[in-house]
Amino acid sequence: PGSATPPHDIDPPLSNKQSLWVPQGGACGMATPGAMVMAYEIVQYWIDKGKGMPLTVCVPGGTCTTAVLLSREINKMVKEIMNERHDEKINKDGTKTKAENNLQLDIQVAVIPCVGDEGYAKRQMKALDISTVGDGK
Repeated sequence: PGSATPPHDIDPPLSNKQSLWVPQGGACGMATPGAMVMAYEIVQYWIDKGKGMPLTVCVPGGTCTTAVLLSREINKMVKEIMNERHDEKINKDGTKTKAENNLQLDIQVAVIPCVGDEGYAKRQMKALDISTVGDGK
């Protein structure tokens, strides 16, 4: 996966000023905060507009790693939201039960490899997942 430091053989464009190296796409764990923002926006939009329908978000992929980060963050958010929506309800007899959760939230991420083949995409996604505390699956 990517690195937060530039390759040694690339000179900064402005040598007399500080330059910032930004790795492309999600190939670096530094992209996680951006993936969190994207995931939040997608999940919130689908809660408001989805009407219980499933959603597949298609992402074009160079290294296909943005899809890994986005999928991971969407899955975390959906799990948290679904757990929060199961509030306790107090029955007439005083007993507590979990309230019914009518929210349906089925959001999947699909990636379309645009640079390499399926094997390349899988290797890149697995490497990023492992390097950012995933299980590589």
